Amino acid sequence: MSISLMTKPSSGGGNLDTVFALYVTGTSPAATGLLDDSGVDIATRYAPLIYGTQALPTDLFNTASEDINTLFAAYGTPSYTLALNGLTFEANEPIPKGESGSATCAFGFTSDTQFYVETYPSIGSPTYTYYSVPAGMTQVRLTLTFVGGATSPITSGNSAADYILLPTTQTQLAYIILGPKTSFGGAAEQLTTQWSLKVEFAPSDSVTTWSGTCTLIDVVSWTS
Repeated sequence: MSISLMTKPSSGGGNLDTVFALYVTGTSPAATGLLDDSGVDIATRYAPLIYGTQALPTDLFNTASEDINTLFAAYGTPSYTLALNGLTFEANEPIPKGESGSATCAFGFTSDTQFYVETYPSIGSPTYTYYSVPAGMTQVRLTLTFVGGATSPITSGNSAADYILLPTTQTQLAYIILGPKTSFGGAAEQLTTQWSLKVEFAPSDSVTTWSGTCTLIDVVSWTS
């Protein structure tokens, strides 16, 4: 059955592109038997329901006699998961006893198409893990939260606690620094601090969002 994307469902939502969110990622449902104006089955046009919430019934049915509101996510509801979600990033600084050291975890952008997590000790080179900004995203918000461990000496910062436009040049937005700290001597010592970083991306119209939460850990240890 060929349908026009201007078909008005019983939900009164106007054309289907204003009822369902457009496809971004994920596994599409089986062919519906409903074709758009170009003759393409709409199964691959819209976001799978798993990424959002259900729209009102449309009175349009697939070949299994299911209303298509059971297949696709309602417009404005999808949320997707970033690749860094659930990962742990650790900066570990082992130094000789009696010397001073620090460890840092940071989050930033190289451009408005790439972001990174950086871990580095006070001695040695930083390590960067890079990710691509999801297509269509224009804003970012960060939530940096202390989880446990050492509370001093800690320096932290977050310049994107509310949504800001994506930086277009190399920009560090959030960081946690443990130290500098000097060992007290005697037995081997270690300081550890753990934080949670939630990263949220949104387009200018906030129709589709991406988010992920990772763990940042700074460790400074002294060995005899």
